[in-house]
Amino acid sequence: MEGLGGKVIEGANHILENANARLIYIEVQDNQAYYEDESSAIDIARRLANFGFVPIARDYPVANLYNLLFIKVDDLRTCTTTLSKFWVQY
Repeated sequence: MEGLGGKVIEGANHILENANARLIYIEVQDNQAYYEDESSAIDIARRLANFGFVPIARDYPVANLYNLLFIKVDDLRTCTTTLSKFWVQY
């Protein structure tokens, strides 16, 4: 359902605490203008930060409505190294 990213995060605490949870791709928006119980992008980022996730990329389909990619902080260094090696080759 649209606008329920915050509710999904609330219900997924046990999954987000699991070491196997490494990446999250979630639709967000800058404010709560569209749906009654919607969480803003900042609220979702703060909630995911509690589980050690940081946002690393976003797209731009609509100015206030977009997707964010989060990664575990512990994996950020490995990810950066891997991406650097990839781009050096191409």
